[in-house]
Amino acid sequence: MKLLSNLSWPETPFGADKRPFVKHVQLLAGFAMQWAEDAGGPIPVSAASVFLPVKRTQDTEVRSDLLHFGYRVAVLEDPDDAAEILRFTDRILVQARRHSAGIAWHAFGDDLHVTQTIATERLPGFTGVGEAWKDREERARGIAPVIDTAWDLGQYALPEEAAVAHGIQIGDEMGRFEGPGDVQTDYDLIVEGANPAGLLLEGLAFDILSRALVTALLGGRALQRLHWDAPFKMEKAIELEAWHALSAIGGDMPAPTQPTQ
Repeated sequence: MKLLSNLSWPETPFGADKRPFVKHVQLLAGFAMQWAEDAGGPIPVSAASVFLPVKRTQDTEVRSDLLHFGYRVAVLEDPDDAAEILRFTDRILVQARRHSAGIAWHAFGDDLHVTQTIATERLPGFTGVGEAWKDREERARGIAPVIDTAWDLGQYALPEEAAVAHGIQIGDEMGRFEGPGDVQTDYDLIVEGANPAGLLLEGLAFDILSRALVTALLGGRALQRLHWDAPFKMEKAIELEAWHALSAIGGDMPAPTQPTQ
C-alpha cells in the first residue's frame, strides 16, 4: 500500500499535544474512497483524509493560494492491501468521531454499505460514524457532527457537481474527477503489472486527495466554519501542499503500458 502524507506527527492528528495548531483551532476532517471490481467483488483502491483547521466559533475565509491543510492518502498497490486500506480509514474515523470539528463525506451511505459488505473484521470507526450519519440532524454531545455533501448542501450525485455549485474549480489539468471506469482501468493495469505503475498510483492519489479536499471544504461551508470567494482553485491548493509527494501534479503523465509477455 502506498502511503502519502504531509504530516510529521503520529497517524492521528487530533489531540492538543500532537498537532501544531493553537488552542482555539480545531480540525475538520474530510474523507473519500474509490472502488473497483475484482474477481471476488468490490475492492477499495484508494482512500484519503484531509484535515482543515477551523476556528471554534468563527466562519473563516479561505483562499486556494494560502490554504494549509493536512492529509493522509492510501493507494492500493496489490489486492492484498484492501483490508489495510479499510483499517487505515477506520483508525482515523475513530479519532475524528470524538475529536474533530466535523466529519464530511460525499454519499457516505454508499461507501459504508460496500465496506460493511466486504469487511472481515470489526471496524468501529465506520460503525460509529454510520450511526451518526443516520441521525445527522441530532448533534450528540461529545460526537463530531457528520456532513454528507451529497445531501446536506443540496442534492448532488457526484462530488464535482457539489464543488461547481459552491464555487470550487476542479482544475484545468484534471477537468474532472476520475470516474468508476477510469479507476477500474487503473486498478486492472496495476494488478497486471503496468509499467510504470508509479504514475498510475500518483494519478489515483491526486484524484482521491482532490475528492477529500473538496469534501472537507464543503463540510466546512455546511457547518458555517469556512467560506471562500469563487472560484476556489482546488488544484492550486493541492499543488501548494502536496507538491513533494505528488510529482505528477500539473504535468502530463504518459500512459502506462502493460507488461510484455
